[in-house]
Amino acid sequence: MGGTLSRPDPSRMPVVIGAGYSRTGTSSMQLALERLVDGPVYHGGTQTWLSGDDARVKLWGQACDAKFVARDKELTMKLVREAVKGYAGLVDAPAIWLLPEILEICPDAQVVLNTRDPERWWKSFENLFNHVPLAYFTVLTAVRPGIRWIPRSCGGTSYLRRDCCAMPAAIPVSMDRVRYPTLPTSSREMVRSTDRAQVILELYQQHVIDIVPKDKLLIMDLKEGWEPMASFLEKDVPKEQFPRVNESAVFDKQAKSLFRMLVLTWAGVLAATGGSAYLVWSLAGPVRKWVFSHVGA
Repeated sequence: MGGTLSRPDPSRMPVVIGAGYSRTGTSSMQLALERLVDGPVYHGGTQTWLSGDDARVKLWGQACDAKFVARDKELTMKLVREAVKGYAGLVDAPAIWLLPEILEICPDAQVVLNTRDPERWWKSFENLFNHVPLAYFTVLTAVRPGIRWIPRSCGGTSYLRRDCCAMPAAIPVSMDRVRYPTLPTSSREMVRSTDRAQVILELYQQHVIDIVPKDKLLIMDLKEGWEPMASFLEKDVPKEQFPRVNESAVFDKQAKSLFRMLVLTWAGVLAATGGSAYLVWSLAGPVRKWVFSHVGA
């Protein structure tokens, strides 16, 4: 979260994918790509949290379930094909979990992998967990269109299960544990293990390098600005400054507002439920008397 909401254009399909892991500058990447490809770029975090587009976010959630839980390739491809329609580009999760499928659907799409120092990345990424109450997140968000599908779009219905690692079953964790025996075995354990958590970023970036054809992949640091990306996409270098978004600061502000809204929504739901129950209880006595009096008659 931290990017901007984009409206889909039915005529567009992805021509570029910002494959950087969450909190590697995906919001800045979104704005830069929209400028270069002149079309809507889907920022997964922002669209999921703020758009209220329940149908689209549901598609991503179902696609993750189909891939990571049901292991149904045909269904996964069908759902991903629908989910990417209308966007010239994609950045952030959940699209990055489904990168192989997206590349199969859009074989001409180019991929930009923005990197970041692992230690600095973790300080930013850890901030997500400070705002997301994992223990009751699913229940809290159930009343909000869009974000109620986050548990699925983070890598499957059971995305906090023991065999997942920092949300993506997208990374072949079982093989990586041979190379990195200290890798955390769950998201909760990862949160308590800062040093080991930084390995996640390195694993993910190598995963992208392994699956994307070399001629379709640009690896860059956003500090490099417009030049590498514009050259890679064969676009003119924009004259304006490269966009810079402080994702942590934006997320802090938006998360507080969002969770306040969720609490108030639940308060309204419970109040309405309680009011309905009281109304039923109040009417029960007179109705029962009326029924008995007529039956007795």
